[in-house]
Amino acid sequence: MRERLERYAPQLVALAYLLLALPLLPQHGVTYDAPALYYAGDRTLFFLTHRSVPGALDFASRPEPRGFHSFFSRDDEWADPMRYPVLPGLIAAVVSAVVHGWLGLLDPAAAHHLGLVLLQALGLGLFAHYAIRFLGLQAGLFAAVALMLFPSAFGHAFNNPKDWPCAMFYGLAILAAGEGLVSGRARDVLAAGLFLGISLAAKLNGVFVLVTLALWAPIIWFARIRRSPPGEKYRLVAACLAVPYIAGVVFLVSWPWIWHAPPAEMIDRLSRYLSFMAAYGVSPRDSWTWHPLKCLLFMTPPVILLASAVALVAWIRRRDPEATTRVALLVIWVAVPYLRSIMPRSNFYDANRHFIEYVPGLCALAGWGFAQLLGMVGEWARRASDPLRTEAGRRALRFGLCGAAALSVLVPLLRYAPFEASYFNFLTGGLGGAQARALFRMPPPTDPRSDGTEGDYWYQSMRVAFAEAAKRVPTPAT
Repeated sequence: MRERLERYAPQLVALAYLLLALPLLPQHGVTYDAPALYYAGDRTLFFLTHRSVPGALDFASRPEPRGFHSFFSRDDEWADPMRYPVLPGLIAAVVSAVVHGWLGLLDPAAAHHLGLVLLQALGLGLFAHYAIRFLGLQAGLFAAVALMLFPSAFGHAFNNPKDWPCAMFYGLAILAAGEGLVSGRARDVLAAGLFLGISLAAKLNGVFVLVTLALWAPIIWFARIRRSPPGEKYRLVAACLAVPYIAGVVFLVSWPWIWHAPPAEMIDRLSRYLSFMAAYGVSPRDSWTWHPLKCLLFMTPPVILLASAVALVAWIRRRDPEATTRVALLVIWVAVPYLRSIMPRSNFYDANRHFIEYVPGLCALAGWGFAQLLGMVGEWARRASDPLRTEAGRRALRFGLCGAAALSVLVPLLRYAPFEASYFNFLTGGLGGAQARALFRMPPPTDPRSDGTEGDYWYQSMRVAFAEAAKRVPTPAT
């Protein structure tokens, strides 16, 4: 039974996510950044299917190529197709071409969102697969469910073709590399290179995967690799060295705008992209800030905060010595985005969007912590009164705790839908409390776009506004 559950759990997690997300698909609006990115995906798909059309991928030219049309406009962020990778937008364009264009289902916006939802389902299934292998069945399954229901992750997965796909595959790269190095399987390390490439094909933040693994490298080296057989050691080292090259190839191949140019122009385009991202990540603030920690404390469901705290205590006390090395990777994974953001000169705004890579790591940590918590409760139950001493009693207690934990995240998630990314927990009084306290107001010098972003900072509620306005117009012509 356990082997079958381990085998099918990833598919079940992906299916559960789709059953939860698909009914909400028509309610999610287009965000402020999405039109230009979806436009880039549509035009890239047009280029790949109309190679003979002149200027099919000439984003620098105002006139659009002959025969091309996109539902989306790039005017609000005209340069974004040349500033951000296109892979998530391209996937959305392909799905929309099939679902909306060929089958006549969904409107163009929802059809593009469906592409991102399917990408998230794939990511969640892979996350469950690697988390179960890396942390064990119970902890890995808890981690996958926590990530599936985490409000920020759930909300951004519908209509964020940039930050969230980067964070999702960032996490997969770390888990795959961690599992490969712990188990001695070089092919998992090579798979991490693929996932890192997909992360980079959404946003440059994926480079911090390499920072995370570099910080963990001395720990895993002295804990395991140093004592492994020479052949295995060489294979793992070679796989680690190959990861950046695999990622680079995936990144370049998946962004046709970069390689559809003469060599000198390719280098120039890549240089301009890297320069833009490097400059965009810098702010005039010259002091440390604890502002990002507000997101951790107030935008995380309390049960995930509790489970993460239990994990840290159990890790420090070495309650499970064999897991010490593995949990160290999770701690570094969560810490890197935060250390990057609280440092002087870092630039961020829009709540947790620009350092959201911590979310999958926090869920993995919480999954291990919840498994430890259930173990502690089980030990207590053995010493308790007769009903709980029995195996049936302890099993009922475990199921009850798991169900209560899942409901404590699911109920608020559904209450906030379709604005899950604006979730705040009871510690700050929910969304209303965060807004009343101006939780994300930051003193200068900082990016003023931080102010007032306790809610719908991407304007996706405009979909609801237009629907309400349409009910009130006097005639169809109006």
